[in-house]
Amino acid sequence: MPQAIFQQRLQQFQAQTQQAQARYNLVAGLRLVVFLATAIGVGWLGWQTTWGTAGLVLLVGLSAFIGLMRWHQQVLYRRNHLRFLAAINQTELDRLQNNWASLPDGAAFVDAKHPYTSDLDIFGRRSLYQWLNRSTSPFGAQTLAAWLQAPATTEAISARQEALSALREAVDLRQEAEARGKHASADMEAVAALNEWLNTPSVWLNSSFWRVVPWLMSLLSVACLIATLWWGYYPLLLPVAINFSLLLPQFKKITTLYEQIDPSVDALREYAQVFACIEAAEVDVPLVRQYQASLGKGTGAASIQIKRLAYAAYLLSQRNNPWFTILANGLFLWDIHSVRRLERWKEANRSQVAQWWQVMGEWEALTSLAGAWYANPTWTLPTIDTETDFVWEAKALAHPLIPDSQRINNDMRLQGIGHTMLITGANMSGKTTFQRTVGINTVLALCGAPVLASQMRLSVCQVFSSMRTQDSLEENISSFYAELKRLRQLIDHLQAQPQLPVLYLLDEILKGTNSQDRHQGARGLILQLHQLRASGIVSTHDLVLSEMETTHSFIHNYSFNSQIVGDEILFDYRLTPGACKSFNAVQLMRKMGIAVADEAPQD
Repeated sequence: MPQAIFQQRLQQFQAQTQQAQARYNLVAGLRLVVFLATAIGVGWLGWQTTWGTAGLVLLVGLSAFIGLMRWHQQVLYRRNHLRFLAAINQTELDRLQNNWASLPDGAAFVDAKHPYTSDLDIFGRRSLYQWLNRSTSPFGAQTLAAWLQAPATTEAISARQEALSALREAVDLRQEAEARGKHASADMEAVAALNEWLNTPSVWLNSSFWRVVPWLMSLLSVACLIATLWWGYYPLLLPVAINFSLLLPQFKKITTLYEQIDPSVDALREYAQVFACIEAAEVDVPLVRQYQASLGKGTGAASIQIKRLAYAAYLLSQRNNPWFTILANGLFLWDIHSVRRLERWKEANRSQVAQWWQVMGEWEALTSLAGAWYANPTWTLPTIDTETDFVWEAKALAHPLIPDSQRINNDMRLQGIGHTMLITGANMSGKTTFQRTVGINTVLALCGAPVLASQMRLSVCQVFSSMRTQDSLEENISSFYAELKRLRQLIDHLQAQPQLPVLYLLDEILKGTNSQDRHQGARGLILQLHQLRASGIVSTHDLVLSEMETTHSFIHNYSFNSQIVGDEILFDYRLTPGACKSFNAVQLMRKMGIAVADEAPQD
């Protein structure tokens, strides 16, 4: 069971983290001992003997201290990596226990005008995105959001399904890549700044002047350093004066370049590790092989090149140290050498960088879906139908964001263009939840993901919903007018002759007007939709609408019903053929202490 595996891995990585912490503390102690021993030894030897011996001790001690520093950094990285792996498995357990509301929710992608994302809880708190997302980079976050915002092609869905089947059980690979990504901290603004630099022309690389002068000045500085053996430090004033006079006019441009690159330096180093993980992945499916081909091989591989970019950016960042800047720039024009190194990298790789980011984004989106499937092994991959004009059918369909203990499964079938499933039902009986269940599973299916059903077959289609229409004081719009605008958006889309058929989900249709207008308007809308390239579900309290089934073969009545037992209202949340036969508004009013007409006090 996934829960037991996540628990076992959590305990394993927690134990390894404790061992790594102990090693980290040990190396920290060794660093302190070496530092103190070197300081005491140099001082004592310098006082007791000659400074030559003390200098030798200082050289040995400094070398040992630098070696320990590097080891300390490696141990620190390993400890943090193990912490990330433990946290990943803890988060997986939290998801299984319905405790995931604190995860990144994709609120930036919320769009009230989108055909379905707001109504179906695709983004925002307790959303599908929040539950699925296991990405660590802005590329993965954006790619997963894009996959949830629009249906993929049949070919793309098939390729993703095949890849998911291979990645589902690759827990070590998926979690290793995710943990490597957690070391990075770049946001989309940092990436945008880096991309802006990549798309600007090179300034120093293409200049003949800057190709020659930095090397000439470096030779001059070396000559002046040798000259100090005879004439003191005065010869160094010449290259320092010339170099700073050359650098001063370039300072602003170099600073701008540095500000574009520096925010993403640390992230680039970690992205290189993620790319290395993808490049080495032993997953023999076409989509992953395509990713690996896009990342390249050998010294041209994305992991190697991104690491080189990070190192070149790190060299330029040394300008933040004032003493280093004075020496390195004053003698060797360090900044110019650094920016030319960066521009050489840019000219060699910028045409591929966008593709590398795309691969990382798709990999993280794909592994997010694979992780969700592994944690929920009863889910199934849907069949994409390409033979009929429109079909949507599922067995044991349920809502993925409802906890297991509260889920109710339902079957559904809707076939052919122009058909409407008309659902009537009592208040709180499950009409809206059922439509959201259909919608959210359609979104999952059409991005290539598994669905919460025992089996499912559907055509590639465009989902369009109207459920959460609200009034707006700012725009001076009533809730009824807001619903009309939403329905107009649906009609406009359909009249534009879209390539894909539309699956519409219309909840409590025209609820903001009187019963006569609602009936007349709803009837007209259903008949209009019948003439367009769409099929879908309409829910209503207007029982008279269900009479349309007797005269129109494309109307199919279904209902959700309740039972009143004593003072209690019981719901089974089962989709039942036929119109609703029981309503509960009066009983609900009584339960809330609100008098109904025959019980109201007389004047």
